[in-house]
Amino acid sequence: PQPARVPVTVGGGDHPEEPPAPRREPLDLLVVGAGPGGIACALAAKEAGIRFGVIDQAADLGGTVASYPRRKLVMTQPIDLPLGVRLDRLSYEKEQLVEMWERVAAEHSLPIRTGTRLEGLDRGDDGVWVARTSRGTVRAHHVCLALGRRGTPRKLGVPGEDLPKVAYSLIDAQSYQGRRILVVGGGDSAIEAAIGLAEQPGNDVTLSYRKHAFFRLKAKNAAKIDAAAAGGQIRLLFESQVKEVRDGEVLIQHDGRVESLPNDEVFVFAGGLAPFGLLEHAGISFDPADRPPVTPLVDQGTGLMRAAIGILACALVLLVWAWAFDDYYAAGPADRVTHDAHDVLAPRGTVGLWAGILACVLFFWNLLYLARRSPWLGRFVRGRLTAWLAIHVFTGLLGWLLIVVHSGMSASNTIGGHAFLALCVVVVTGVVGRYLYSYVPRAANGSEATLEELRSQIAAISGEWDRAGGEFPAAVRDRVEQLVAADRWEGGILRRVRKIVTSRRELRKARRELRAFGLSADVPEHDVERLLSLADQIHDLAFMANHFGDLRAFLSSWRYLHRWLALLMLLLAAAHIVNSVRFGEIDWSVLLGGIGR
Repeated sequence: PQPARVPVTVGGGDHPEEPPAPRREPLDLLVVGAGPGGIACALAAKEAGIRFGVIDQAADLGGTVASYPRRKLVMTQPIDLPLGVRLDRLSYEKEQLVEMWERVAAEHSLPIRTGTRLEGLDRGDDGVWVARTSRGTVRAHHVCLALGRRGTPRKLGVPGEDLPKVAYSLIDAQSYQGRRILVVGGGDSAIEAAIGLAEQPGNDVTLSYRKHAFFRLKAKNAAKIDAAAAGGQIRLLFESQVKEVRDGEVLIQHDGRVESLPNDEVFVFAGGLAPFGLLEHAGISFDPADRPPVTPLVDQGTGLMRAAIGILACALVLLVWAWAFDDYYAAGPADRVTHDAHDVLAPRGTVGLWAGILACVLFFWNLLYLARRSPWLGRFVRGRLTAWLAIHVFTGLLGWLLIVVHSGMSASNTIGGHAFLALCVVVVTGVVGRYLYSYVPRAANGSEATLEELRSQIAAISGEWDRAGGEFPAAVRDRVEQLVAADRWEGGILRRVRKIVTSRRELRKARRELRAFGLSADVPEHDVERLLSLADQIHDLAFMANHFGDLRAFLSSWRYLHRWLALLMLLLAAAHIVNSVRFGEIDWSVLLGGIGR
């Protein structure tokens, strides 16, 4: 897409065709970075009516996303931003997302100055921040550093790296055909670049990685690189390092010797370097001891626990009820008609009819959860999503218990009986879905955690690992890495579900063995427990990060199945209700204690 024309004067909303208005400083806010976070901050500043400006060192909007390969799929979450801007999809192609940010910046006249690099940040005697940029200084009362996590590309530091053929990002793999290419790195970006380049005609692709194996790859990338290597499309060089880049070759140390690879292009994906010096000069501390406690990810929250306790209590009441009237419920259909309690316990009796009506009310309440999740109806249904989730679970299971009572604890070969059986299937799929959904991490606000939040959690826990030296911490960390490496998903859906369940079992087994090892090595028990707790967290977070896309896709399919089964159940239930009201000769007086027919 063509770049949108946006105002470039900080602090103004001037059209680029018009002479810029005099800039009033100090600004209320200076935003550094025009990626998704910086643009969201700018929208909030615009909505608040404060004077602000945005600068970014790149020529285009979008931050790290703008440097992604062409048509790369970007995973996100539906989210509402200020000024009515909404991301309503779970994924966008890179071009769609960048075009959207450019359109938003143009529509709202966001004062963004691109091609402007932050070079220093100082606080004046008057308390106002002075940002030194490549295009002059900007004064502001507040500064928001929306720099992202990528930073400046990390270089290899080898001779010849300054040659024109060395690049640190890949925008369009189709531009490279019939080339001898070396990709350096072992993360998802390197893997995706190598695969994209290997798919182009005539390319000879080699991937160099300094470690002995890949770690923390997305499952789909791990499967693709394995297939490409097995098919001879990509040559993998593990435990290798680039020593020198030359015009027609690259020297790589591999297997104890230096090998010369004929080469036309080099792509380096070695991560990024944050501007630590600049940030520390501005007063930002990187000492782990100064970090505030990391907001933990939660799974289901206390609402579901209360719902589970409530359902357990109701189930116990139902068991007592069934025991009290076991002679009726154990009788056959013909014997029940002559039973003294038939006018009360039958589906058209006092208790049976009340149970059916209350179940219908609960099912209507249950469906409001779907309305709360809807982008269109959610604005009319108030309340936290976590609370509605607990209501959804509680009303669904309680409604099923009431239908058990309404049906007389039997399923006849009628529309009502079929609706009851369909409800049982819906409940089972819902319970299984909730169990599997517990593996999807959730942020403290109850929404699904993003991949970046997962990586932030992993980074925070890794900092604690780094402060724990010795033989026992190293043994724990090595064992966790082995478990994570063994958690790769393969096969069909049943094998994947089994892998989810067995991963926790393997972790518990490893935990017992490591605890015994630590205590036998005279490690204090509280240190053993602390490190094992870190092992639990890092294993679960790494598992979630590795299978982030697969988990969401799998559970999306499961929810799809659950919803269609629920629709079938509702249609059968509606047919049962209409049939009963029209032809069932219901005596509504039984609701007030009258005698049913």
